[in-house]
Amino acid sequence: MNDGNSAAERIRALMTASPGLAEKDQETLFLTGNEYISLPEIGTGGEIKSVNLLHMGARGLLEFRGAAEHPLLVPFVAIDGAAALRAESCRWSYHRDWMPRFKLERAGRYAVEGEIFAPPGHRGCCYRLRLANLSGAPLKAAAGWQGCWGGFNYLVFSRRSVRGEHTVKYDPWTGSLLLEASSGLPLASLALSLVSGREEEMLHHWDLSSSPGEKDLISYRGAATLNLVPGAVTTVTLYLAANLEADGAGTTAVDLKRRGAR
Repeated sequence: MNDGNSAAERIRALMTASPGLAEKDQETLFLTGNEYISLPEIGTGGEIKSVNLLHMGARGLLEFRGAAEHPLLVPFVAIDGAAALRAESCRWSYHRDWMPRFKLERAGRYAVEGEIFAPPGHRGCCYRLRLANLSGAPLKAAAGWQGCWGGFNYLVFSRRSVRGEHTVKYDPWTGSLLLEASSGLPLASLALSLVSGREEEMLHHWDLSSSPGEKDLISYRGAATLNLVPGAVTTVTLYLAANLEADGAGTTAVDLKRRGAR
C-alpha cells in the first residue's frame, strides 16, 4: 500500500500540468482557423487580438499581435453617426461548431451580424459584416475594421518576441493593406482587403498612423460608407490572407476575393 502511494506521488511529480489561470485573467473568447491560420482570441466585441500562422521551418507558430489596449483588428459599425456595435449587445454562437458568429439588433431600426470563417485548404479567412435596415427611413452607415500591430512573436508553449522590422503599406495592385515581419529576409506577412456589397466591389480606402510615443505601433483603419434604403441588406467583408512575404500575401488575398465569401 505504501509502495503504491509512493509510485503515485512519483508520477505526479513528473507531470507537467498547464499553469492555472487566475480568475482576473479569465475572459470569454471565441476561436476558429484552418490548417494554415488560426484566430485563437476573438473577443465578445468581435475584436481579433492575434493571428497565428503555422511555420514548419520554425517548428512552431508565428504570431501577429495587437498592443495591450489596442487589438490587431476591431470591427466597427456606425449608424447615422452613432456607434452600433457594442460587446454587451452581441449574441454569440458557433455555426456548425466551427464558425463564430454574432448578432445584434435595435428593434425597428437596424440589425448587424458578423461571421468569421477560415475555409480549409486556403491560406486565409473571411470576416463578414451584414447590415440590415429595419426602419422605414434611409440610414447612413459606416462599417469596417481598425487595429494596431503591436508585436510579432514565436509560439510553441510560451510566447517569445521576434526581433526585426515591421512594415505596413497599402498595395494598389492587389487592393490590400500588407503587414510584413522580416529579419533580413521575410518571416511572415498578412494582407487585409475589403469588399463591400457585390463581391467584385473592392474598397481601397485605408488610413495609416503611428501611435504617439510608440514608434513601433502602427495603426490602420479601413471603412466603407453605405446608404441603406428601407429594407436593404448589404455586406462588408474583410479578406485576411497569409503568406511568407507581402507580395504572396497580397496575391493570396486576390485569390480569396475571386472565390468570394460564400
